[in-house]
Amino acid sequence: PANYYDKVGKAISTLKGEQKNVALMTFLGGFRRADLDNLKIQNIDLDTGVIYSTKTKTGLVNGVLSPPMLDVLKMQIGDRTSGKVFLNLVVHSTEKQI
Repeated sequence: PANYYDKVGKAISTLKGEQKNVALMTFLGGFRRADLDNLKIQNIDLDTGVIYSTKTKTGLVNGVLSPPMLDVLKMQIGDRTSGKVFLNLVVHSTEKQI
C-alpha cells in the first residue's frame, strides 16, 4: 500500500515502553509475539547481537540481530542480566504456543 512504512512508523511512534519495543521488533525483524515471549536475556550477546538457542515455532534457532533491533533490545533489557526480555508480553490464545 502507498505510504505503508510512513503509516507503520507513525503508528509505532504513538506507543510507549514495552509495547513500542514489541512493535519495533515485530516490524524490524518479523518476530512473532510467541518468539519474543520466549526470548531470554542470557541467550543474547549484547555486544555482537548474536542470539543463541532461542525457541521458535520452527525449533531452536540462532541468529544475528541488526543494529536497530539490538538497540531496541538493549533499551528493553536495561541493566537486567537474566530472565525474559519482555516481562509483560501477552500471547493471545489464537497464537500457537511454543
